[in-house]
Amino acid sequence: MGLNLNLFVHGVPNGQKIWGPQEDDRIFIESFYGRRANVEVQLLIDIIQAGGNINSYYTYYRKGNILDKDNRTGSYFALTVRSNEYYTDIFNMYNILDAAYHKYVLGTILKNDISATKFIVQDFDQVNTQLQNLEKVVVDYLGSFSVDSDFVSLNGFIANAKSEASTVNLLECNNLLGYVKKTGNVSVSPLHPTNQVAELTKRKNEEIESIKHQSQQQISVVQNEATQKIKVASEGTEKAIETIKREYASADKTITGLKKQLENEKSSVSNLENELKKNKEELKNYERSKQDLSSKKQELDNANQVLSNVYRSLSAWSEVAVIKGAVNPDENNYKKTVLEKMNKFHPLVDLIFMLILLLMVSYSLLKSPSSDETSLEELKNAKVKIEQLSNKLEETEKQLTQQITVNSVVHEISNPNEIIAKYPDARIDVRELSTQNPNMDVNKKYHISIINAIGGNWKSDSFIFNSDSTTISPIKTGACKIDYVINNVVIKSRPINVVR
Repeated sequence: MGLNLNLFVHGVPNGQKIWGPQEDDRIFIESFYGRRANVEVQLLIDIIQAGGNINSYYTYYRKGNILDKDNRTGSYFALTVRSNEYYTDIFNMYNILDAAYHKYVLGTILKNDISATKFIVQDFDQVNTQLQNLEKVVVDYLGSFSVDSDFVSLNGFIANAKSEASTVNLLECNNLLGYVKKTGNVSVSPLHPTNQVAELTKRKNEEIESIKHQSQQQISVVQNEATQKIKVASEGTEKAIETIKREYASADKTITGLKKQLENEKSSVSNLENELKKNKEELKNYERSKQDLSSKKQELDNANQVLSNVYRSLSAWSEVAVIKGAVNPDENNYKKTVLEKMNKFHPLVDLIFMLILLLMVSYSLLKSPSSDETSLEELKNAKVKIEQLSNKLEETEKQLTQQITVNSVVHEISNPNEIIAKYPDARIDVRELSTQNPNMDVNKKYHISIINAIGGNWKSDSFIFNSDSTTISPIKTGACKIDYVINNVVIKSRPINVVR
């Protein structure tokens, strides 16, 4: 079977487009869409078996800053030569396809701007004639300027390699036959590092790893020392916390006793107020009784005055009768008879007068103001006692206020260590993490909460705090940390490892 060479042109001018025979080659050519590249230009050699045939493919692949027809990024351009034998002069193949790109492709399919390379066609069929001429030039050149020893049978070659192609510098690509036969692929580019540079890079990387290892050991030593110092400091802080707790318990006990005493004093005041109210009612009754007594005394005085007038009238009548009887005997006999009859009623009048006086004296004794005077004295004593209890109540309230102020001062904390000491049991909880699953996924969201602490906020440059205030999302990988802060003091931190 003779030598068979073909040219493929493919890229993304407006979606992926392919020019040239496709049949069994289509799957291989389509695999370049979206392929990553670590250099802008390279020659990819692949041994591919498809449809019962084995061929070698030489792809001049450009992945730099190439824009499609509508100025979208992420495009590529490639020239692929297919051969039914292996072409050993890789250096010559790269130069032929590189020259074809610069002389035929630029200006026809692509153009260089200041900042990018851009497609000027939407489909390769628009330049079909030019590409047919390009294929003829490339095939004729390979056929005319190569010797038979440049082409080797593909028998015994590994095909359809699964591993990523190794990289070789263009200046070191002359002896790749044995390597490609064993691996089935390779990448050649003037931008790949040479063996010398690669070896130097390897040594430098090893030195860097060694330095990292030493640094990690030193960091571990420092961390252990810091941990020990923190432990010693924590023990001192715990003792201070216990002292404050005891003082707080003593102050609470004092406050409780004072509150109880205050309640008792308030109860005593309430009882005295009730008693005072009752005595005031009795005083009102006393005043009303005095007014009644005064009215009765006035009535008695009026009655006494009437009796006195009656008594004086009766006495006058008796004296007149005696005097007139001496002048006129006849008349005297008549008056004598009258006076005798009136004198019979005189003791009765005197008796009535004495009874009225006796009733007035009895009434006065029954309504004696001595009991009212006693009530007034009791009211005075009650008032003095109320004033004494009020003074005592004010003194108790002053003591309570002073004790509460002292207690507030005891608990007033002004430095970071005391703020941290307020929350000895505080911890940061992440619901989705556990001992079996300690790492976070950078692409997931996690529920976070603070235990045994309130009144603070979250702080971290490794996480985004979502709008619901209860979840976070990592924004980078590696060793991260999140802090819970109160009054600008970190009271609790949690290191979290984030992976991809």
